[in-house]
Amino acid sequence: CALPICGSDTVTFSTSSRRVNNMDFTGFSGTFTNSQQTIHGSYTISTGMTVGAGTEVTTFAATTAQTITTNGKTLDFPITFDGVGGTWSFADALTQGAGKAFTMTNGTVQLKAGATSTVGAFATSGTNMKYLQSTTNGVQATISQASGVVSTSYLTIKDINATGGATWQSFITDQNVDGGDNTGWDFYAQIGRAHV
Repeated sequence: CALPICGSDTVTFSTSSRRVNNMDFTGFSGTFTNSQQTIHGSYTISTGMTVGAGTEVTTFAATTAQTITTNGKTLDFPITFDGVGGTWSFADALTQGAGKAFTMTNGTVQLKAGATSTVGAFATSGTNMKYLQSTTNGVQATISQASGVVSTSYLTIKDINATGGATWQSFITDQNVDGGDNTGWDFYAQIGRAHV
């Protein structure tokens, strides 16, 4: 089958950097190995498939609104969001492998409202403003990281509860913006105020 992918084979991208539009594994019961890839559309994982772990980065590079559906599968590889004007809405909770980078460079990430998404190592890069928010305005989504210190810059955060053992620092002096309805974030430590 072409994309969308079906069947029960092992799928591996043979080139070092594969670019695709939508990736839809609905009905696929095989294995998708970890490989470097850039996705310009939506991304859907099947409930019956095996998602390979590894160190190759999956980059979401859309410049329009897209959806990511994990169907309860762990994405045990680094993830980067880097599409100017792109918005990626999670249809369900994200579970990422421990220690794997979750990097926001451009665009908007909307975590599933009312659900807890677990990331390996949250980070921001670049000097463009990025946006982390819930899929539903006024309803918090939860982001969890097991340990470490998360230090962001140029990030606007709205309707996000940060938890999981990590220390979440988004100081306003580092060009971060508290968009409201956030808990667990430290926006003011550098000027002597407590976290929210």
